[in-house]
Amino acid sequence: MPRRHRHIRHVSGTQYPGVSSFVTTTINVDGTNTNDEFANICSVIAGTAGGSGSTYRRFLLNGVGGTIVRMSAALQISPKDRFILDLGGCTLKTDVGAAFTQLTGGIVLGHAYLGFWDGGVTNFIITNGTLWQNNPAPGVYSGARESQANLEIAGGGVATPCHDGLIYNMTFRGAGGDTVKFGGSGDIVYNIRGYNNVSLDTGRMGISVIYGHDIYWNDNTQGPCGYNCWDIEPNIAANPSDRIYIRRNTYSTWGIGQFGSINGSSTASPFSEIYIEDNLITGKHMQMTNNNGASRTAGLYIRRNRSLVAAAGPIILCSFIDTLRVQENTQPLLSGVLGTYTNNTDAITAPNYA
Repeated sequence: MPRRHRHIRHVSGTQYPGVSSFVTTTINVDGTNTNDEFANICSVIAGTAGGSGSTYRRFLLNGVGGTIVRMSAALQISPKDRFILDLGGCTLKTDVGAAFTQLTGGIVLGHAYLGFWDGGVTNFIITNGTLWQNNPAPGVYSGARESQANLEIAGGGVATPCHDGLIYNMTFRGAGGDTVKFGGSGDIVYNIRGYNNVSLDTGRMGISVIYGHDIYWNDNTQGPCGYNCWDIEPNIAANPSDRIYIRRNTYSTWGIGQFGSINGSSTASPFSEIYIEDNLITGKHMQMTNNNGASRTAGLYIRRNRSLVAAAGPIILCSFIDTLRVQENTQPLLSGVLGTYTNNTDAITAPNYA
């Protein structure tokens, strides 16, 4: 199996949003799901400089003999600036027997190959491929498997955080944990955008924001979730999240949790400007719990969401929020009312529709 890689200069046009030019490093990989390509891909990326100025570095996978690429562990990248990871239509497929840890997911940004959680992944694009992990019960939650995400972005603390990224035209499946996990304990991430992605299933959350701001997850499609479809949950109280936008996504079903929650971990931390808007739920109702206890949420907007499945109310529970808007949502009700709202200020909770 060849391990050569090539450097070619390209002008991108509109191929990658925001990128005017890039230099390509092509990584040849076994596309027959036979040879473990973990070290090959990681070492090339780790050993090649990122972009400079207005020119990005593109890492382009070239599947030889097919498009299924066997991986014994997650693709790990850190630090790296101004780079494009174009999977070239390939699927990174985790070995069936791999453990369910953070480093056996699909891609981990912020953890260096053979190194540490250094962070420092900045100005990046991930596109054009599939991350397929090894959950034996797709879409079903297990606490033993929840550490493994399709894509995790963390590391670097607040000194060298991961930031300014774009994730689009990706397919995700088979994660034991979250489809995409943003941040970690003390590890902030910010200005990350995801759109036109499809998750076929996930074991835990569709997306989970642990510590971040300016996170945009818009215009994506999410299959069955073992727990919640989305979740904003700090691991420690000193990690508030702000300006989180979950908009125009289509969701199928969720499992033992609910459609979404703020502070599901019950760790008191202040949040602000959370927007849950224009989402469609096709297989279940829009149950949400937003209760920030001692640390109030400043600005929660639940608007124009629509569920196709009836439920007995109340199913939207909001408390300890300053500036609350629950408006123009459509939720068929078998009985009861849409929501209960306590200990809020500046709250407008109508109109909504059954």
